[in-house]
Amino acid sequence: MKLREIIPVVAVLSSVGFGGGVPPGADAEAFKLSLRASPSSAFAPAKITFTAQLKGEGNDEKCYCPSVEWDWGDGTVSERTGDCHPYEAGKSKVDRFFTGAHSYKQGGRYQVRLRLKRSGQLLVSARPVVMIRPRIGAGDFYGNPDPQNLVLTSSPVPVPAPACARPTAPDRGSAR
Repeated sequence: MKLREIIPVVAVLSSVGFGGGVPPGADAEAFKLSLRASPSSAFAPAKITFTAQLKGEGNDEKCYCPSVEWDWGDGTVSERTGDCHPYEAGKSKVDRFFTGAHSYKQGGRYQVRLRLKRSGQLLVSARPVVMIRPRIGAGDFYGNPDPQNLVLTSSPVPVPAPACARPTAPDRGSAR
């Protein structure tokens, strides 16, 4: 069973923002990156799809042909660098949508980070959290082994009858 939930996460480009600062000549409030994980919570193993949208007005040349870096939060990273023609104002298309997918094998809380960079400088980034729940018998939420392996057993347990249901002494006749 998978929980279908989408949680939007919005990161605003700011001069103190995400470690990269504002690119030279860029408007600090011009660009936003919204990033959605679908589903944002699932049972392991799970394939999660991420969709990002770059929003804002401003100098399109600064956002033209960025490299895209996905840090999946589980120790793995994917990167794509664009092979683009030189920017031509009014002709060059600026990508506004980015997608990625990743499979998580174990339960845990994963903070994913998407970074858009140009010429080695951070343009904008976003960080959603994905919750992957372990399979039954696979350990606790953080992937630690379950010492009892969730083996459930049942055995009959004698339960005393309630006092009101206990047999009473037989009636020996009516009083004379």
